[in-house]
Amino acid sequence: DGTLTPRGTAGAMIEDETKAVQQAIGMVEHGTVATVGGGSFPLRPGTICLHGDQPGALRFANALRAALQQHGSRVKAP
Repeated sequence: DGTLTPRGTAGAMIEDETKAVQQAIGMVEHGTVATVGGGSFPLRPGTICLHGDQPGALRFANALRAALQQHGSRVKAP
């Protein structure tokens, strides 16, 4: 239904950096996001929120920024 999965639910947060970056690129380029159940949901993100309490958050932020820029997206603070 498009609601976020609670963070305490298994699989709610993608902890693998490569998979997380692929998910973000998919949202931006294809307008869909993978669901916890294995399907996809239409989505056109205007922003991407990063959680600073995630292990490796800074490394992930840098990887995400580089990937988005490489794919032609503009990255800026809100």
